[in-house]
Amino acid sequence: MKRKNLALACAALACAASAHAAPHGNQTVGYVGDPSLNVAWMIDWNAGAHTAHLVDHVGNGDGSWTDDGTLRVLTLATPIETTQDTFDCNGLPMTQTVDLRQVAVRHVSGGLHEGSAQLVEIGSTTDQGGCTPGLVTPYGSVDDAGTTTSYLDMARRPGTEDLRHGATLAGMSDTDPAGVADSTQLVARIVTFGHHALTFADSGASVPRDIVDGWFVLDFGSFQRAYTRLSVDPKTHAEQWLGAAWHDGAPATIFQTMMVQPNARAGFGGHAAQSRVWDSGLFLQSDTFALFHLYPDFTGRFEQKARDGSFDSLMPATWGDSGANVVISRSFNVAVSYRTRTWVPIANYGKAHFVIENEDNHVVASGSVTPFIVPRVNFYVDEGEATPPAATPAVKTLARQAAAAPARGVQR
Repeated sequence: MKRKNLALACAALACAASAHAAPHGNQTVGYVGDPSLNVAWMIDWNAGAHTAHLVDHVGNGDGSWTDDGTLRVLTLATPIETTQDTFDCNGLPMTQTVDLRQVAVRHVSGGLHEGSAQLVEIGSTTDQGGCTPGLVTPYGSVDDAGTTTSYLDMARRPGTEDLRHGATLAGMSDTDPAGVADSTQLVARIVTFGHHALTFADSGASVPRDIVDGWFVLDFGSFQRAYTRLSVDPKTHAEQWLGAAWHDGAPATIFQTMMVQPNARAGFGGHAAQSRVWDSGLFLQSDTFALFHLYPDFTGRFEQKARDGSFDSLMPATWGDSGANVVISRSFNVAVSYRTRTWVPIANYGKAHFVIENEDNHVVASGSVTPFIVPRVNFYVDEGEATPPAATPAVKTLARQAAAAPARGVQR
């Protein structure tokens, strides 16, 4: 996600920290927003010196902060600089340098240790080439509403005593970060805990594990990655974790990710139990729902629906099963391209059916298949019976393709 677009979200988080930082000493606060975006922020606030250390999804930096009792504003001594791809005035590709200079945090609700806040990122973009080389454009303002986030005093993180020897957890990744642009490209896998190591499913690789300040630090030899638990939903059992690229004993960048403990109840049941409306758990806190309608005749629809009712987009879909897995194809024009999503069941908790899912994009003319969503943990909530519209021959043809499609690139 582009830094400029995230600026509002970041600003909201910063405000939360400001309103609830301890009056004396240090307090490290984690901020997370919409789970479907996976971005996160962590700020170590030093109340005595009015200094702070910020870590976000692209970098980290130090600065000083002010607080007027309503809004806390962190100003970085050196901007956190990244680049992003965009288009110039002629519609041609160009790049921009993005400099994050400030983060503002506005408290919304809650207390000293946890609650809700708005976070705003403030900075500038500089055009590199294109129609306006060198053009500097500011983004973000302390007056912006920002993005609503939840914050947690990192000293109040839940324990991990349940993850003892032999325990399993889905969601960590052993993907080599070389060439990986963002955390959405990390392949989620199931791990089994040993005394001082984790074993990744599929590869069987055993990775040394240390515990540093509540973080599981995994040493892959050429790089280190760390994870820390933020919360466990008492109803769905979805777990919210922070992941980090770990350098010199501390997080260099962070991201949020969903995890879950697998269980033997995993699965969608037989055909009748699969033929339901499934609501994507990753989007339950988003402005837009993501729903799969799976009809008994193997046709269906993928629906994106605004929570405020402002729009409702429907894409034809078909589906089939491959053993315990559910395979869904969706397209507006199957003769040109279509996407195939595979759900590999890993746990059931009530109505929440957890999967490791991936989605591939198929281009018919070239025969190419490219990953659109790499394997990730998600859950789907059974929203009841799916009522089909009148079937068409074109949709029935796609249904046969979906049922035959392989579950590509998915951990089994």
